[in-house]
Amino acid sequence: MKIAMPVDDKFMETSVCQSFGRAPYFLIYDTESKESVFLDNSAAASQRWCRDQGSTDHCR
Repeated sequence: MKIAMPVDDKFMETSVCQSFGRAPYFLIYDTESKESVFLDNSAAASQRWCRDQGSTDHCR
């Protein structure tokens, strides 16, 4: 089984992120093979860019 978790950093000792959709990374963990893969959440970068620009209307 594969499990997806929102995380703050790309290392195993990282914290689980409080927001799934705005997490900077996702950890995909395979319980059978014990393999871990970190994926960048490109949508989180879009949200940060909008907030940094002071705009929220078109970024929802």
